[in-house]
Amino acid sequence: MPRTGRAANRVVAPLLASRAHHLLSFRLMLLRYAGRRTGRRYTIPVAYTWCGDGEVLATSDRPVWAVNLVGGEPVRLRIRGRWYDATPTVVTEPAAVAEELTELVRHRPRAAGALRIGLPRFRSPTPEELRRVAGRVLVARFKLIGPSNR
Repeated sequence: MPRTGRAANRVVAPLLASRAHHLLSFRLMLLRYAGRRTGRRYTIPVAYTWCGDGEVLATSDRPVWAVNLVGGEPVRLRIRGRWYDATPTVVTEPAAVAEELTELVRHRPRAAGALRIGLPRFRSPTPEELRRVAGRVLVARFKLIGPSNR
């Protein structure tokens, strides 16, 4: 991750964990996960959108955090001031990513723009725009298990 991204995360993550989370938590959540090899705990801000049925969708064009979720190990999410336990599913194949994004846009036309991956914010993206973006991003879908007790 570039230095500017790390520096921004050092400001944004504590803000999302504070009582002032409402300034950013409508589009950013905290993702807490363990590193695959080291077991080290990481907590980072990630753009998200609600999918309904207790699911949250996040995307990334920098798969550093997402590769640690491929095994489906439970993670914790802080969304709008509350911690949730969740099970991740990571989609990396471009055709499957395009399908996920297409489904999201079908139900929530402007939601894809909130993910901050280069899709238009104020209109539905075209199928071509979705295919182009799908070639350079991955999708992580989180099934919320329930509020975290930890």
